Amino acid sequence: PIMRATFISDLRVPGMVYTKLWRSPLPHARLRAIDTTAAASAPGVLAVLTAADLADCDRYFGPAYKDQPILAIDRVRYAGEPVVAVVAHSEREAAEAIALLEVDLEELPAVSTLDEALAPEAPILHETLRPAGHFRDLANLRPIAGTNICHHFHHARGDIEQGFAEDVLRRPQHDYTRMLIRAVPSLSPPVRAPITEAPIVLQ
Repeated sequence: PIMRATFISDLRVPGMVYTKLWRSPLPHARLRAIDTTAAASAPGVLAVLTAADLADCDRYFGPAYKDQPILAIDRVRYAGEPVVAVVAHSEREAAEAIALLEVDLEELPAVSTLDEALAPEAPILHETLRPAGHFRDLANLRPIAGTNICHHFHHARGDIEQGFAEDVLRRPQHDYTRMLIRAVPSLSPPVRAPITEAPIVLQ
């Protein structure tokens, strides 16, 4: 027999409505103006929402910092960021209304690599960082003001200059290490699955 699974997008319930999002085509831009007049009056449209319509709730979310707006506020910070939400009776009507939106964006310098984000002249993407407070292990994050660094951790032990002078251990530098976990199916009697960890490479 053919097995079929039902996903959220497959569900249809009485009174169901549909939402389409207008997303930014630019990675970094200032929102100068949004005209929703034509979209709001399009057939089948129930609501057209921007960040201004969400003022009665917390408009930001995120696991470590609340740095992700539900809908873009003043600026967009990545290509594809939601800016406007259109709610309509049907998916087709919502899509047609999206095409009627007029969004004026002023393109701003963007960063696309780690080095660009850390550069002294890099545009600051988040002037204020608000801890989300969801996880205890993220409660002590320490951002550096005026930079794109959201957490700085410094650990020192011993005399590093003496260590290099003695040349006790020296290896090529790597950016990260990988941990590989071998999985085995459930067996009877149970067996132990070995865990293989790549060695930590020191410089």
